[in-house]
Amino acid sequence: MFPLHYECAMEGTTTTNMINVNELVTLRVCIYKVTLLSVCGFITFDNSNKEVFILIFIGIDIAKDHHDIVIIDDYGEIIKEHFQINNDKAGFKKLHTEIKSCMKSLNDIHIGMEETGIYHENLRDFLISKGFTVYTINPLLTSYSRKASSPRLTKTDKIDATAICRYIMNNVRLLHSYTPSLYYIDELKQLSRTYHHKK
Repeated sequence: MFPLHYECAMEGTTTTNMINVNELVTLRVCIYKVTLLSVCGFITFDNSNKEVFILIFIGIDIAKDHHDIVIIDDYGEIIKEHFQINNDKAGFKKLHTEIKSCMKSLNDIHIGMEETGIYHENLRDFLISKGFTVYTINPLLTSYSRKASSPRLTKTDKIDATAICRYIMNNVRLLHSYTPSLYYIDELKQLSRTYHHKK
């Protein structure tokens, strides 16, 4: 057993407790993780009540009839195991409920999905209407990310959703979230393609 001497921040007092070796190792690992994440900007501190806010990353693998989802924290650890939602209003509400169950603030949540034709658009617009930060990502980028991390893994919807999570986690400071202005740019691109196709 080792004596652990620390200051109680809330009361301004000091105390000493006994701690065993395993607890000491766990404590050091926790301190290291919090320090590392704070330096990298993945967590923020609310100085008013000393709470720590950890970012949540949500990867959505888009398909025509359903979407596959994985939710991780900024340790890269899974918060919500792989689950599916239908590509309809009821499915969107189910996802919204799942997200709310693991969030403290809208600012904690970062959602990524691949650009897959038109199938991602309704869900993207629904999540943006709820105030979430949404990133639409070129599938090639997440494919490279998946192969780089686990080149031997067989492609599955669960693996793809996890790869999207990790991609936005690793690149969150470089990505630009989808905004309504990008919608008009997309529409202009579509009109341009239609015009040139008819010429």
